[in-house]
Amino acid sequence: MLLELLPVFGLLSFTPVLPITGVVLVILLLMTLVAVHSSWRSIVRGGWEQ
Repeated sequence: MLLELLPVFGLLSFTPVLPITGVVLVILLLMTLVAVHSSWRSIVRGGWEQ
């Protein structure tokens, strides 16, 4: 898992923003994707009826 994220951190280190800010943005993006994925699955299962 960490080995797959290393290239992302490497790209962020070349950007003007602070590396810590980049890491936080990546974590927020991952959390958003997980939340959207779980909510989408609940909608597909029949969340429209509720």
